[in-house]
Amino acid sequence: MPALTSTQINAVFNDEYHAAQLEEAARSAAVVVPLLVELLPSTHSVVDAGCGTGAWLHEFQLRGSSTVMGLDGADIPPRFLQIDPSEVLRVDLTQPLPTLPRFDVALSLDVGSCIPSDMARQFVNNLTRLSDLVVFSAAVPGQSTHPAVNERWPSYWSALFTQSRFVCFDLLRERLWYDQRVDWHYAQNMLIFASEFRTDLVDHLLAIRRGPGVLDIIHPRAFEFVQADAKPGRDMRLVLYPFRLVEEGYDGYNILQIDTDKFLALAQSEGAYSPDKLTAGGYTRAFLGASVDEAKAKIPREVFSVTLVEEGYRGYNILQVGANRFVALPQSDGEFSQAKLAAGGYANVYSGPSAKLAKRAVKEALLARKRARP
Repeated sequence: MPALTSTQINAVFNDEYHAAQLEEAARSAAVVVPLLVELLPSTHSVVDAGCGTGAWLHEFQLRGSSTVMGLDGADIPPRFLQIDPSEVLRVDLTQPLPTLPRFDVALSLDVGSCIPSDMARQFVNNLTRLSDLVVFSAAVPGQSTHPAVNERWPSYWSALFTQSRFVCFDLLRERLWYDQRVDWHYAQNMLIFASEFRTDLVDHLLAIRRGPGVLDIIHPRAFEFVQADAKPGRDMRLVLYPFRLVEEGYDGYNILQIDTDKFLALAQSEGAYSPDKLTAGGYTRAFLGASVDEAKAKIPREVFSVTLVEEGYRGYNILQVGANRFVALPQSDGEFSQAKLAAGGYANVYSGPSAKLAKRAVKEALLARKRARP
């Protein structure tokens, strides 16, 4: 199928499209960008090839990126732009790009399906010339609701990046899979590619996870979406709806995210989480909130016994608070106070469901501080 003309692009990607895209991109970017900043070192400059409204770049600016640039083939109405219009350059992504600076990170999210197959190689070349790190996703076969000329499985794009001597890392999907704040197509398709000549980047990413697993997979919410579209009026929601463990063992509770804006504090003594059981009121110690903090605040405050497990571990006292919570408290903070802990009054306190995990948190924090020193 031939590439879309400028007139066709602006007809398809109209005001209605930009408004919807802005909402979902902003919501997803607010979750994914902090994770990218954590995973990818020195993210000071970012370019987005197919930036749309610039919502992803705006989130990078909020997270400290000083230089951003958006590239797009469509005219984006200024009222939808989330970055300054001077930071957006209109280009044809199927053709060689004009001379541009290199960036710490290049993004291309859900753009590849709009690139004709005979121009896909040039498109990937453009991305790899923009940065040694590329965060990439593209629609899989049958996914798009707007005109798509080149829906492909991730393995197709991975092969093209391999030709440019870029290594594929599947670091994001496992972390995002059950996070319902993130639109499923990002959770399903987002990969990281790094130049094999940047051994520092490759080694850093390999230390997190050694290479991709199975690339061509489908998200449960994609299945729901397709089935509901095929059979209008039928509720195709999966019986076991995905959820995400946010924090384990907080005052004897697991904190779960069970929807885009619902969080559940579930007592560990209640056993495994079941959506049906929650709906039926089958839990006696379960508390819902619109945020993690709200769910935690609803947990009844009980008086727990406090036991000193180990004194002076790397400048911390390891305490057992209640049946299954262990706290590492800096000795410099003085005597332990449950009220102060619950109020977030300690700056460098670490906790976990076992003394070993609390000590591990201390060790990792101290190592991170050491690395951060000039």
